[in-house]
Amino acid sequence: MWPRRKDKGKGKARAAPVLPFRAPRRRRGNSGSDGDVGWALEGVGGSADGVVLPLQYVSDGPYATSYTLPVIFGDENTQNLSLQVDTGSSDMWVASTSCGSSACGNAPLYSSTSAIPTALDFSIQYLMGNVSGPVYWDTVTVGGYGIESQAFAAADTVDSEPLQSHFSGLLGLALPSNSIIAEEIPPQLGDTPDGATFSSNLLGITPISPSSRFLSLAFERPGSDTVPSILGIGRHPSALVPDPSKIAYDVLYAPGNAGPLFWKASVREITVYTNTSRLSIPLGRGVSGVFPSAVLDSGVPVILTTSSVANAIYGAIGVQPAADNNYYYPCTTPLNMTITLDDRKEISIHPLDLSTPPGSDAPDQNSCIGLIQASQDAALRNPSSGIGDMVLGISFLRNVYTVLAYDVPASNGSFPSVTINSTNATVHPRLGLLGLTDPTVALEEFHRVRVLNQPLSNSDGGNSPASKSRGSHKSNVGIDVLIGLGSFLGLCLLIFGVRWLVKRRAELRRGHGADYNRDAKTRSLALALGGYELAPRRWQNGGGDGGGAEAGADPDGVLPTEDELRKRRYDAYMHSLRTVSTDRTQFDEDPAQLHNKDGSSLNRVTTGEFEQTQRLSSPPPTAMLSPRDDSPFLTDNQEHSPEAALRHSRGALSVDVPLLPAVDTGDANANVRADGGAEADTEDPAQPPSMAGVGAAFARGRSTSRPSRLSSAPSLSPTAV
Repeated sequence: MWPRRKDKGKGKARAAPVLPFRAPRRRRGNSGSDGDVGWALEGVGGSADGVVLPLQYVSDGPYATSYTLPVIFGDENTQNLSLQVDTGSSDMWVASTSCGSSACGNAPLYSSTSAIPTALDFSIQYLMGNVSGPVYWDTVTVGGYGIESQAFAAADTVDSEPLQSHFSGLLGLALPSNSIIAEEIPPQLGDTPDGATFSSNLLGITPISPSSRFLSLAFERPGSDTVPSILGIGRHPSALVPDPSKIAYDVLYAPGNAGPLFWKASVREITVYTNTSRLSIPLGRGVSGVFPSAVLDSGVPVILTTSSVANAIYGAIGVQPAADNNYYYPCTTPLNMTITLDDRKEISIHPLDLSTPPGSDAPDQNSCIGLIQASQDAALRNPSSGIGDMVLGISFLRNVYTVLAYDVPASNGSFPSVTINSTNATVHPRLGLLGLTDPTVALEEFHRVRVLNQPLSNSDGGNSPASKSRGSHKSNVGIDVLIGLGSFLGLCLLIFGVRWLVKRRAELRRGHGADYNRDAKTRSLALALGGYELAPRRWQNGGGDGGGAEAGADPDGVLPTEDELRKRRYDAYMHSLRTVSTDRTQFDEDPAQLHNKDGSSLNRVTTGEFEQTQRLSSPPPTAMLSPRDDSPFLTDNQEHSPEAALRHSRGALSVDVPLLPAVDTGDANANVRADGGAEADTEDPAQPPSMAGVGAAFARGRSTSRPSRLSSAPSLSPTAV
């Protein structure tokens, strides 16, 4: 956050374009404090190679967002307190046990029992709130770098500052020339305690200070771990910055002779993109130069600008300021915007960083609040404040990797090494920025979160080469897993198919191809159409009926084919002509002499007589019957007739064998015998007998019973053998 300073009536803060560094009172080695470097992401704390430390994201709403760093206070009785990292101010302060403000109620407090008082009171006024308290000297350790006699304020009054249980104060990282404490206690060479800022002391420790004099910052986006929250001390995070030469550096924007007070850049262009247009926002002249200027401030959660610029940005998407001077627009509408600073390429800003959902008590839950706000504070655009025209807070800084450099880097991004014998006692500040947001993927993520209501989790959007590499690696692993699962399933299906084919082939060899277990409905339909079904029989072994394979089966259990069954029925029929005995007929071994029941001779019908009868007595078309009209499976409304007997032999070779007596003509008053057969009341020997049904009767176990009534209705049954 940027301060409005109380400096004894001076109109502006003291500024110096060249800042001295010196090395008094500095610990020459690791501090040995408990656990202050064990959690470093990269590097070894307290060494010349630098270290990368994690920051903790703390939020209690869109306007109470902080990124904090653990700081060790004291030398013997140490205290571990977290401070907010602030690039908009230069001084360090921590809430003390003497604080009576309500803001200090939940925060861990600093005890100054081991500190050395300076007899100086500190007071600073921020955009919102103020802090005051006495200044002390105490040992401060960050990332393994221990600084003896670091000057900071032990605040006893904290007003409107969002202190929480996670952090207790603020660590200023702005330029040393903007320090209030350093102005009151000027820095000195030698071991005398002074008011030098934390950055000056950290990068001026010899011989264990980082060889590269820069600090770097990256801030995570809520819901995503693509970009980590880090503080680099003389070292870049290799995963986030694989190629330091891509970081774009430029001198700090400081028109006039005052020199820079903040990490500030000139704003060359602001562009809003819609579905159909690219709109460049009119900026006008800056308060102190041709171009407007902007301070990069990690202590401010939003982007602050003038009313004219804010109205133009939101006007590009059809939004006007509300009565409370805020800007509200549909949560599903993205604000696709870029900012161009100095001579760098335009920097894309993620749409999720430019608006926040409304609170639970808001009347319109579908309208989000814009995080580009018009500042009503008179300090903004006041030439004496040194702030300029805009403040680029967390909404902007989440989209860049920021380097606060105190030396001029080489073209490959490296910095000159500073040693204990170095004569370079001055610094030349440079601001380095590396864009981290891909605008195309940012819009896709906005759609997923705001439109589909899905989490942002683990999306990197190709924001950095390192994240692209991680995403590619994860994608490759996922593809490998899918290929493995697909191959396993394919192998299982292949084994199953081979097994099924082998089993099916074995069943076909055993004659199981035909379905002898059709359900009752299928059998009834087949019989209604005049069909027949072979009844199962047991294999006869030695004339017995016990045990064995199914009827008609070979001794090895293989069922015969349909042709073999037809042949066997025919052979059985021919054999039955000589062996079948009923209560009405007797076929002896000599078929030339046949007798009726009364002992009279049965005349033999010759082939010629039968054929002549067939030709003379042609049945009418409506009296056609099935070839199986004597089958026991026929219905009761089917009748026998002499004409049917003639039709049975039509077009076939004559059979020179004795015939069975004629069957009943279908009298409705036929008597039923005790054995279940039907016996006619009268018998007409003049009617030619029929051969139909003999084979079927044999198949049913040599039964000679006949249906009691047969209909003369035509049948659709197929021709039997």
